[in-house]
Amino acid sequence: PAVEAFCEQLRARVLAETGLVASVGAGSGKQIAKIASGLAKPNGIRVVRRDEERTLLAGLPVRRLWGIGPVAEEKLHRLGIDTIG
Repeated sequence: PAVEAFCEQLRARVLAETGLVASVGAGSGKQIAKIASGLAKPNGIRVVRRDEERTLLAGLPVRRLWGIGPVAEEKLHRLGIDTIG
């Protein structure tokens, strides 16, 4: 609840100071937080707790990982790797 409250305050502050909507993600590290932020779009909040990381990541496409672009994605697909999990 504290993390969600902080995320909501951050989102509200961005809106108040810039007039722009923002999505906020939180997780155990930068990679998880970035993925959570993407899942929160548009204009939402997503907190990924450690106990739900595996389940959440398992079905996501490899392209959701930071640093995986079209070339790396294609190589992974050729190896039969389509999802993070």
